[in-house]
Amino acid sequence: MEETTDVVTVFPIVRLDPAGGFLVVDPHECQFRRYDRHGKLLAHFGSKGQGPKEFERPTVAIRLPSREILVIDRRVKFTILDSTGTQLVRTVVPPVGAIEDADVVDDSTVLLAGLAGADPDSPMLHLWDYRRNQVRRSFFRPFSSYRYKDVAATAGWVQAAIRADTIAATFSPSDTVYLFSVDGTSLASIPIPPSHFRKAYPLSNAAEADLQRRREWLSTFDLVAAVSWADTAGFLVPYQSFVNGRPIWKLLGVRRTGRLWFDDPDAPRLLTADSLGQELVFVEQGAEVPNRWRIASVRRRS
Repeated sequence: MEETTDVVTVFPIVRLDPAGGFLVVDPHECQFRRYDRHGKLLAHFGSKGQGPKEFERPTVAIRLPSREILVIDRRVKFTILDSTGTQLVRTVVPPVGAIEDADVVDDSTVLLAGLAGADPDSPMLHLWDYRRNQVRRSFFRPFSSYRYKDVAATAGWVQAAIRADTIAATFSPSDTVYLFSVDGTSLASIPIPPSHFRKAYPLSNAAEADLQRRREWLSTFDLVAAVSWADTAGFLVPYQSFVNGRPIWKLLGVRRTGRLWFDDPDAPRLLTADSLGQELVFVEQGAEVPNRWRIASVRRRS
């Protein structure tokens, strides 16, 4: 992926662009970028700050059905850019709080994933009418049903992906893929079968106030990072460990029946996948910096 004096890849959060190529935000650089399929930089926008053309922590960029590009700044604002990603169209005061992920539902609705308010038991998936800036419905309260509240409070983010009329969602400390209809009705919960994935356990009282022991505790279990559809076979679930505060990426696949498809604790970081699971984008295995990507496809076996 092309870099310049103004564009350096530190931690890319990537979505495939329906218009071709990739939409990228980098929360470390507080910047949005658009690339073509071959890695040529087509546009970049933003710098650190809270002004109209600045970001504090961008978490995702998606292309709306209007062809405009929505960039979500986690707690500050939503920024809408023109179709090229170079001009500010408008900024929107978000109707809900800390948004980590988003996906298009239809020509007026975007699914937002993140905590609605200060209460950790608030709903974490929201159907947002982006034309009217109104939330039509909020649902999915994983915090209330998760056993270890200190784990959920430390690392309780939600990610989601839509395929046709079904939403797949994950809650980072939970080894489960949750399915919903696009109107928010719960359809199923698919537990990840026993594998390399290490389940979380609560922080001891002795370690709670000790920073080093807390970091050691975080390195003893895995967290689900996201979810992607894998055609009709099931789901790709990237997950991660933390060693000395640094993420170690892994990847597993689970069938819709709940059967483990594969589990690779040495997989490179999965950046994104298309809604059919036919095209996957990884950081290249062994790359010294995350601006070298590899496009792959799912190999189907009988």
